[in-house]
Amino acid sequence: MIAIIGILVALLLPAIQAAREAARRSQCLNNLKQIGVAMHNYESSYKVLPMGTWSLNAVNVWPSNGTNWRTAILSWMEAAGLYDQLAFTDGSGNLFGSGGSGAGIPGFTGVCQALRGQMIKGYQCPSSTLKPFDNFPNGNNNDRALIIHYVGNSGAIPNPGPIATKGIYCAGGIYTGSVCNSGMLTPNTAWAFRDATDGTANTFLVLEQSGLVGGDNITANYYGGWYGARHRSLPEVNCGDLWVTGVTCIRYPLNLYVLPPGTTNAPAGAIRPYADNTIVNSMHPGGVNVVMTDGAVKFISDTTEYRTICRWAVRDDGEPVSAP
Repeated sequence: MIAIIGILVALLLPAIQAAREAARRSQCLNNLKQIGVAMHNYESSYKVLPMGTWSLNAVNVWPSNGTNWRTAILSWMEAAGLYDQLAFTDGSGNLFGSGGSGAGIPGFTGVCQALRGQMIKGYQCPSSTLKPFDNFPNGNNNDRALIIHYVGNSGAIPNPGPIATKGIYCAGGIYTGSVCNSGMLTPNTAWAFRDATDGTANTFLVLEQSGLVGGDNITANYYGGWYGARHRSLPEVNCGDLWVTGVTCIRYPLNLYVLPPGTTNAPAGAIRPYADNTIVNSMHPGGVNVVMTDGAVKFISDTTEYRTICRWAVRDDGEPVSAP
């Protein structure tokens, strides 16, 4: 009898695990749906989407005291009270100040200390094993900002349109990565829905980034999930040292589980090989969740041809492809 029960349990366990993962994946899709609705509310209010990531400095100095789209939509992420405590201006209300957590390392300052240790459940995929406030070895999250599981789309390498280098700057120069402004959420620029000339239904807005690469956290959360662009210049004007948090230029296949050939997992303080080109991944079997610019949520298979991924990432390549 015990042996029979053991066999039945062994048969049922995979089905139970699959059902639990299906529920977690559904919650993750719901999070992205909420993010999409928040983005549409923001665009309705301001006639543009938030900048993907930006600097607040009045002059182009290093390092930045900026933030990214994740703070801009907090009012529509059931965190209006938190948003109202923040200040997005120069001076003592800066989101980050340099030196507070170590020389040159940003830390929360002024009223924006309200972000320290703040959990936003809509920014967490329940399938992920990433620790919410982790100061992971490849980052500088000394102030224990939230590690956010969703990343903005800033474009792709290569551009699948007629000019493969269009919208790509400092190729190989940003810790061997590049800056893109061909997506919907890019550094220091706010785009509107009308700029998605390939169609809002055919263009990524925000993608899941909740998995591990080689067992490590290599996500767009280097200083935690709220940090912004390194300086205030447009990529086409000055892309030097413009490495960012909160967005990524897609450069690798989805769910890449090992480091790309020729790169190393550099520790904090050393060169990071893909500062602006982090890997889009998840812990869902077979793919990642995304929200398109029209607000539709999709599950994208990690067997999708890379060129198709690039077409969905670039807003104006002239080669629209319908999402599944």
